[in-house]
Amino acid sequence: MGSYTVHALTPRGEGRGCFKLPIPPAEAGATWRRIARAERDLCSPRGALELSPETLGEQLFQALFQDEILRLYERSLDLLEADPESGLRLELMLDPRDRDLVDLQAFPWELLRQPGKPELLGLHRRQPIVRYLTVGRPVYASPHPNTLRILAVAANPRRLPQLDLARELANLWQAVGSVSGLEVVTPAAPTLAAMRQTLRDQKCHVLHFMGHGGSTDASAKKVLFFEAEDGSEAPVRGTDLVNKLSDFPTLRLVVLNACESAAAQGKVSESGLEFDAFAGVANSLVLGGMPAVVAMQLRVSDSAAIAFSRAFYQRLAMGDPIDAAVAEGRQEIHSVDPASSEWAAPVLFMRTRTGELYPAKNVWDRGSWKKWARQLTFLFLVDRKSTRLNSSHITIS
Repeated sequence: MGSYTVHALTPRGEGRGCFKLPIPPAEAGATWRRIARAERDLCSPRGALELSPETLGEQLFQALFQDEILRLYERSLDLLEADPESGLRLELMLDPRDRDLVDLQAFPWELLRQPGKPELLGLHRRQPIVRYLTVGRPVYASPHPNTLRILAVAANPRRLPQLDLARELANLWQAVGSVSGLEVVTPAAPTLAAMRQTLRDQKCHVLHFMGHGGSTDASAKKVLFFEAEDGSEAPVRGTDLVNKLSDFPTLRLVVLNACESAAAQGKVSESGLEFDAFAGVANSLVLGGMPAVVAMQLRVSDSAAIAFSRAFYQRLAMGDPIDAAVAEGRQEIHSVDPASSEWAAPVLFMRTRTGELYPAKNVWDRGSWKKWARQLTFLFLVDRKSTRLNSSHITIS
């Protein structure tokens, strides 16, 4: 298993340590999927799992937080105790173009838990976990819209297993209808052409896709399954979606309620020749300039998807930063079934330093950086090389 150098920049100073993966990267995704399947199968006792979600989360925590890094983390937590209104953002910075790091996205970092403590960090808005992909594109300042308009695309191709998207869409309408400042619109059909037509006709701020995700063959390319004109499946790669959305600067967030939409890579040959930074749907969207993407790292049930959307959009409309809103969405899933780890399925990829989709200043403006610096953030940079960052987030590169 590979080892990495960890550079941490924290509210309590900088530190350096060694990071070694607790299990081989090739086993991480498979282990996570086995846990999810066992939890869904009532005939398989949870105790039969070779690795529980809690144990996996503790192993990941111990791998990241060691020696000096752990001491910096615990000293940073003292600041939270002194100020109940403050938070500590944990940011995982990943370079999606680095072949050596792509497998790290298969690990469920959202399960992080410090051994000896009951709190699962991914459930808490005061310690939100964010995956930050390094992209050479800015996030421009923009006035916050009076009404956050969500374009909801519900694709249910007839030849694929049918999903209860009618109920999910109805619940989304109901949740949004009860909150001031939110509006849901739908395209005439769940096709790429109809989606783009709606984006041309109305200023939309969020794209919410509901449907199937996966791959069409043994390649590394992940896709979303939109519908064709005849109702059959229309596989859409992340790069295809980027080319449909890039003309609309008001669009700041994409939510993908689809299997494997958070996956970065499928099959990679030993020679590495099949590596493609654009293989994952979420990665492609972020590399294409999207400020924030919420995607799923495993299959979620209809009830979980509905619960997440309801809480997430309500908190977003009430002014929460997007990472705090995601934490509240996870909490809602956890409330539906506390014994399940399904709450950890939603993954947030974020490029806005303050968690704002519509920052008042460009990210490179002095005022914006000063605001960010006042927030408590813990940054990990994990790399095979010696690298320095000038921020306070958790970052894996």
